[in-house]
Amino acid sequence: MLKIENGQLKEDLTTTTEKLSEVNMKCHEQQFKLDEAMIERNEKVASYDRVKRERDELEEDFSRTKTKMREAENRGDDLERDLRRANNAREEVEETLAKSKKRGGRTQ
Repeated sequence: MLKIENGQLKEDLTTTTEKLSEVNMKCHEQQFKLDEAMIERNEKVASYDRVKRERDELEEDFSRTKTKMREAENRGDDLERDLRRANNAREEVEETLAKSKKRGGRTQ
């Protein structure tokens, strides 16, 4: 009877070892899949970070460009104002000169 129990125990141990080996293989397969997924995730995160950094740099460049554009517009407005003043002064000088010629070359 002990021989039967001992034989049965050996058979159970063999079966259990085989099942444990199968489970262990499945665990390794799952770990491999998990590792691959983590690598893919890390690559996507790195890509996202790179794109975000590039977007931030572009936004900063755009902001600087807008500021320079506003400054150029302001300088253009200043130049237009100076040009109008110069034209007004020229017209006043021309009017004064014309009046002076009418009076015989005398200026007041």
